[in-house]
Amino acid sequence: MPDFSQPEGRLFIDGAWVESSTEATIDVIDSGTEEVYYRVAAAGPDDIARAVGAARYVDARVLQPGHGTGAGGALHI
Repeated sequence: MPDFSQPEGRLFIDGAWVESSTEATIDVIDSGTEEVYYRVAAAGPDDIARAVGAARYVDARVLQPGHGTGAGGALHI
């Protein structure tokens, strides 16, 4: 399988690779051969809660109007 630089059993949450709370994986299937091309970590309820919390924090603290981006403003470069 190819190296996508995703550490095995980890999820990218809040800017860092973290251990998944579950050992489950999701198969990525090559549509041309119908063979497993890669396996990625599956997120459990705790992982999803952490990811949603991180996204809400970014939305509330970074992406709001007055910060240059967000629903009320355009990105200023």
